Amino acid sequence: MLRRTARSVLKAGNTRVDFARRFPDEHDVVLHYHAVGGVGWDSIPPAWFRSHLEWLTRQYRIVDLPEILTPASEKRIVLTFDDGLQCFYDTVLPLVREYGIPVTVYVIGDAIRDREPDYMPVKCEFMTRVQLDELVDEPLVTIGNHTRTHARLPALDRYAIEAEVNGGKEIIDAELGIDVDRFCYPHGESDPRAVDVVSDRHETAVVGGDATPKTVADPYLVPRTSGAVPPSELRWHVPDFPKCWPIRSPG
Repeated sequence: MLRRTARSVLKAGNTRVDFARRFPDEHDVVLHYHAVGGVGWDSIPPAWFRSHLEWLTRQYRIVDLPEILTPASEKRIVLTFDDGLQCFYDTVLPLVREYGIPVTVYVIGDAIRDREPDYMPVKCEFMTRVQLDELVDEPLVTIGNHTRTHARLPALDRYAIEAEVNGGKEIIDAELGIDVDRFCYPHGESDPRAVDVVSDRHETAVVGGDATPKTVADPYLVPRTSGAVPPSELRWHVPDFPKCWPIRSPG
């Protein structure tokens, strides 16, 4: 109880003075988002996301995903977006262009051909083919593979994993005329079989979890932290201090 109270006091104080940034802060962070001002998982208001960008661009350098595979002396931030939602085009893309920051958006293969699929557990609105074509030509955006139907890969046999991973890539490559080399495990879940399949035809893969290692040990298990939080929460979770200080509450 005491640890929880102390953590709450520190978070409240950090909202006012941003003291967490005054401690050593060197671990890269890959943030993941779904919906921003639209329909999909973990939707956050556009004003929150703008506030995130205002603070992140003042405090850190936002880089493209492959850059964090090489160690550096400075902390770097990567922004990723799952599912290829309509609100990415409507809300996120204008802000990406305004701030001039690189991002990766992971697209579900079948959703390119059918924007009203029945396999998603929540209602989603996906980008159109025309909008995706525009992203292909946008230098700040890289499209990644999010499987063919957003299946939970560890629950599948090897053959089905290959169909999901390689099938998603093949659809995206064929429909958009690109060679996708970035992958995102649906639901943030992976296992050794999935990693083996993904690594055969991709250069990087992001996974779930809130770990923020100083150096990425495996390019096919790059950990991410959720960005679907209020601005005050983001300013607490991104710096190293809350992760390293022993007063952090369990869970």
